[in-house]
Amino acid sequence: MTFTDLLREVIARLKLPAATPAADARNLEIALSSGQTISLSLLDDDATCAIAGFICFYPEVARQRRLFEVLLAAHAFGFGTAGATFGVDMDSSKIFLFRTFVLDDIEMENFTLALRRFVEAHRTWLEAHANGKLWALVDETPAAPQTRGG
Repeated sequence: MTFTDLLREVIARLKLPAATPAADARNLEIALSSGQTISLSLLDDDATCAIAGFICFYPEVARQRRLFEVLLAAHAFGFGTAGATFGVDMDSSKIFLFRTFVLDDIEMENFTLALRRFVEAHRTWLEAHANGKLWALVDETPAAPQTRGG
């Protein structure tokens, strides 16, 4: 499947009011009725695409380590993220949720389900950021590290 074909399918299946993507399109921003913005992008290898959504900016330095620990624990094995992963853009200090797919392996029924699950996970994390639940987890005192004697 080409990336352009994927964009056309996504636009049709989600009934998006988007124009037909250009043959050389590398990105589609999807503004959802929930207020979320999700992007679907072709990566540099031209064989992989990514779904991504912004979560928040880095907090002050004193809270960064704990935030990153919370996010890493949440995406361990994909349990708290529906198979997606947290990432950062160090230049802009943005934290985002993303998931990648190999274009040749995409089956639209599975991709559509994965996209819906991604949107739900993204919404959960956006809401946790907005309502303070994410920051409550960050501000909890972490348990002391467990070491094995030996």
